[in-house]
Amino acid sequence: MKKVKKLYGLICFLAIFLTVSGMSSIEGDSPEGVPVPAKKFSAIIVDQADVRSEVDSFSIDGFTFISGNRGKGTFSIAFDKLESIDFRFLDERLEALINLKEGRTIALEVDKNLDCYGRTDFGTYRIKLGDIKRLVIETRSKPTY
Repeated sequence: MKKVKKLYGLICFLAIFLTVSGMSSIEGDSPEGVPVPAKKFSAIIVDQADVRSEVDSFSIDGFTFISGNRGKGTFSIAFDKLESIDFRFLDERLEALINLKEGRTIALEVDKNLDCYGRTDFGTYRIKLGDIKRLVIETRSKPTY
């Protein structure tokens, strides 16, 4: 009889554990699940439909840099060094024309499927990198929501 009670207890524990674990993965896909970047940046985003959005806590996949390929190398450029980025498609590839604060421009091929996140005055914001036409990084940061 003790073995049956232990087995029943183990089955109940596993059922509860699997239910709770499954629920947490659903919450990860929630629109409230905006990553909190290590450093806060504000951004102005103009999407491919020419809709302008202002966001705070802007990040690309949770990071405050943009990475891409140029030739055989991979470059990562911190938001601190960026002024703006213009995106354009070349066939199926997404090219980012990055305007640096120092005045130079560098072109990188970037992953169009990366998610960009931010917070607005009225809620959270998410967009694919390939859906952005222009991105302006602002040096000042709005208050955290």
